[in-house]
Amino acid sequence: MDHRQFRSLVLSAVLLGGGFALDFAAHAADQAVQPVSEKKDGTLYSVDLAKYADSAQTRLEKDPETGENILVFDCARRGYCVTERIPKNIVAGKTILIRADMEQKDVTKGKYFWETVKLQSSFRKAGDKHSTMRNITVQPGTSSWRPYGYILDVPADIQNDLELMIGLQNISGTLKVKNIQICEPVPVASEGLTLSGSTAPKDATTYRSGEEMVFNFSLANRDNLDWKNYLIEIERSGDDGVTERRTYPAQATVAAKTAIAGPGVVRMVARLLTADGIIVKKNGKEITFTMSGIADFDKIQPGVAEPEDFDAFWDKQKALLAEVPLKVLKFEKFKEQNGKIAYDVQVACAGERPVSGYLVMPRNAAPKSLEAKVIFQGYGATGAEAPWGKADEKSLAFQINAHGYPNGLSPAEYKKLGAGKIFDDKSNENPETAYFKNMILRAVRALEYVQTLPEWNGKDLKVEGGSQGGYQAIIAAGMLPDQVTGCYAFIPWCCDLGGVTVGRLGGWRPNYTPALRYFDPVYHAKRIKHSIGINAGLADYVCPPSGIAALYNNISSAPKRLRFTQGLEHGGRGTDSWFREVRK
Repeated sequence: MDHRQFRSLVLSAVLLGGGFALDFAAHAADQAVQPVSEKKDGTLYSVDLAKYADSAQTRLEKDPETGENILVFDCARRGYCVTERIPKNIVAGKTILIRADMEQKDVTKGKYFWETVKLQSSFRKAGDKHSTMRNITVQPGTSSWRPYGYILDVPADIQNDLELMIGLQNISGTLKVKNIQICEPVPVASEGLTLSGSTAPKDATTYRSGEEMVFNFSLANRDNLDWKNYLIEIERSGDDGVTERRTYPAQATVAAKTAIAGPGVVRMVARLLTADGIIVKKNGKEITFTMSGIADFDKIQPGVAEPEDFDAFWDKQKALLAEVPLKVLKFEKFKEQNGKIAYDVQVACAGERPVSGYLVMPRNAAPKSLEAKVIFQGYGATGAEAPWGKADEKSLAFQINAHGYPNGLSPAEYKKLGAGKIFDDKSNENPETAYFKNMILRAVRALEYVQTLPEWNGKDLKVEGGSQGGYQAIIAAGMLPDQVTGCYAFIPWCCDLGGVTVGRLGGWRPNYTPALRYFDPVYHAKRIKHSIGINAGLADYVCPPSGIAALYNNISSAPKRLRFTQGLEHGGRGTDSWFREVRK
């Protein structure tokens, strides 16, 4: 079958060990990627695998179709690797492609990043004390046959032969390898290629446990590039712990089907590869597209229980904050434009730093004429931005940075200050020392401050932010539930930190500790009394969808609205959107 004849491939679902996974065995042989069975044009060197078949953890198999040697690493515990030495006169001074075809089953994740599947090259340049190393990127789990490769520039003055480590380093599982070759690389274009996807017309948040989920991936080929130079890899992972991958010849559409046995999220990622298994990049960014499906959304609750003394802990912190007089340390005119004035403001607060931000309001605003908006910023080491677009003839806006840093410093100065000890495991072992504590107290003090402004109308107080800003907005609304009249959070961070303890897909965030439960938005959200809106992405694995579902489900007293967008990562744009809403 010619690559151009492909239109749609279906990945069926089967129940495996209590969770659903992709059934890769259910397809005709000509639909799956078949590894090359002869030397590629421009091959400089091929590895003879037969000489490595004499170990207790390796054996040799024959490809039933081609008769080629397949080296099998069958490692129950610590893994095993072999090392091939490629004479330096073959590769010195050349740009080479190192590639191999691999299949893996139940490969575990190593404790350290270097404990992984190996197709690792190393060499030492003249005068260097240490070797230069390069390896493929391989995820744990199970994957059918697919090529892996990378481009390597080899200096002319290398001291030794090029060493190639092959196998499983300090991890268990089964790895099959064939067709290990050193080749001259052939450039592959990426312009005009774009991956996208949809689950429409199905609402991807309404699946039930065991129900088939369908993910339709599309590859746009605007410049009519030759399909045979590309592959599409689809990776399935989920809150059930099942991770599997399969690779197909590039084509216009791929329909991937799977399911999950219980409440939770399934993540599906499509990646565009070259025929040698190298991830295709356009403008330095990998060409990928991610979608998710959620089963039994309403049953997804926080992964761990709320601390019994949650309210007592925060009552204590509020009391400590109250001991610090609400004193304005700085109130200076920063800039005036379009009938609005911005002020650089600092307010005394508990902890080592004050509240610091920009206050913007219309010039000559009358007393008690404006609603108040407090805006919180995302992760990073910066000063606040003046919220010109948030203030108008009816609103004042106060935007603070998370750290209490002064406004107006240089990027180098902010970089030196850093983004705080948010990821410090030791600090996060105790709620009294966790960095989040004073960040939250600054958020509360910011709300207290705007309520003292003569221009505030005395009734409307809203909070908003994105990512870490959304995190702060939700917690602020829960800390002052009677005062905050509206909350909007875009892709809120750190929701359901304890979800990883029950096997849910994690995100980019601090490692879970029991102490961090006091700073988890899912528990603060339960205390919100007034309207809250949440906008989140089904491709956002900085803030995983399961955490957003747990957050939404834990809001019990307030009107709430959630917009989930398919394909939306941590920012950017997605495709289909679905809404959930509870009016009160």
